[in-house]
Amino acid sequence: MDLAWKNFSTLDCLVSQNTNFQTGVVLIHGFGANAYDLVSLKDCLDISNASWYFPNGILSISFGGGYEGRAWFPISIANKLQEVIATGDWRLLENYEPEGLEKAFQSISQFLKEISEFHETLILGGFSQGAMLALEVFLRSSWIPKKLLLFSGTLFASKRWSELAKQKKGFLFFQSHGTEDAILPYSAAKRLNQVLNESGMIGELVSFEDGHTIPSIVITKANEYLKI
Repeated sequence: MDLAWKNFSTLDCLVSQNTNFQTGVVLIHGFGANAYDLVSLKDCLDISNASWYFPNGILSISFGGGYEGRAWFPISIANKLQEVIATGDWRLLENYEPEGLEKAFQSISQFLKEISEFHETLILGGFSQGAMLALEVFLRSSWIPKKLLLFSGTLFASKRWSELAKQKKGFLFFQSHGTEDAILPYSAAKRLNQVLNESGMIGELVSFEDGHTIPSIVITKANEYLKI
């Protein structure tokens, strides 16, 4: 299946279309990357008869030297996380809402509504900021994806997420995070896992000794989850 750009009403997306149309897989990239960043997972994740969607972030981010990445919302959450970790007070995240989150939520939600008309089931996932957005959309939406993959995401709006997660009680999710992650700390990932499980969702945190990445052990564990 070849990749091709497709324009949706709220965003642009790289698409690998399967004529079977049974399953749609949506993988959302992280801050500063672009739609190509997670394309390699198409050949690693054990999902058959699927069409793959890699949406491009709605914000353009300039890094100098002519390189421009994409993002879903500004990265101000990094400063808030450092404050939380320094003080050990996770209550600081109870009501924290990243700037631009609502616009990103609306963009992905509309996109998912458009493609859901063509597929029996959807699998939703993301890496880093993409994992945060995937979880936000999952928790706030009435529809339920077949699977939810959270690669190296983090916690915010903990009180709101905790209440929303109670409405998804029993849903089995996948989460992974590196113990040496210097961008989104491992301790925040552990707290996210705790919040979701205490609210009734079910998911083990797959830990690995590395940084902000998706190593082979995570792919192996993700494929085990996808078979359940």
